[in-house]
Amino acid sequence: MANPEHLARLQRDALQWAAWRLKNPAIAPDLSGANLQGMRLSGIDLAEANLRAANLDNAILDAANLSRAIFSKASLSGATLVDANLQYAEVVVANLSTADLRGADLRHANLIGSDLRETNFKEADLSNANLHQAELTGAHLYKTNFYQANLTLAHLSGIDGDAAIFNEANLTAANLRWSRLKGAQFHWTLLRQANLSGSDLSQATFKAADLKGVTLTAARLVRTRFEQTNLEEAELAEVDLSRAIIEARVSEAIDL
Repeated sequence: MANPEHLARLQRDALQWAAWRLKNPAIAPDLSGANLQGMRLSGIDLAEANLRAANLDNAILDAANLSRAIFSKASLSGATLVDANLQYAEVVVANLSTADLRGADLRHANLIGSDLRETNFKEADLSNANLHQAELTGAHLYKTNFYQANLTLAHLSGIDGDAAIFNEANLTAANLRWSRLKGAQFHWTLLRQANLSGSDLSQATFKAADLKGVTLTAARLVRTRFEQTNLEEAELAEVDLSRAIIEARVSEAIDL
């Protein structure tokens, strides 16, 4: 349950809240389980706040400081968090479906098992984030940065991931079926047993990536670049590699 004093302060006045936080930097606000649905909280300082199981559906949190905040099992469906700071935030098994996180900073955030369906992460930074078993079906990931992120067993089917960066990320057994990944970068990426069937990988680059056992059935590989890439045991049915760009050594398991 939320601390009644903390909740009352937040609901009363944004300026007073900011002053209170500056005066009491050691106090971590307890707003767990609070109903903050639809509240306008742009620029609010909720760093290290406990928002476990809180209802923030359709709330406006643009440019808010949410670093190291706890959102586990919270609901932020349809919330607006453009340019928000969620560095090191705990967002485990939370609902952020259809939320708007364009340009948000989620470096090192923990999003294990969260519902991110149709969430907008355009140009957001999820470097080193943990998205193990996260549900990202239909998410908007244009130019999203997943550098060194953990996306093992994540569901990313039907995403719009054009120009996304997956360098050094772990996508082992991830599902990326029927996705748009034109111009995406997969440098030193681990994609073992991942499913990319039917996806558009035109102009994507795979450099020193490990695609052992990957499924690429019916994938579009127009000007897709493979350099020092492991395609051992890859499923390449209905794939035309003649239009791909093969540089340096690619696994001898495929017939070039």
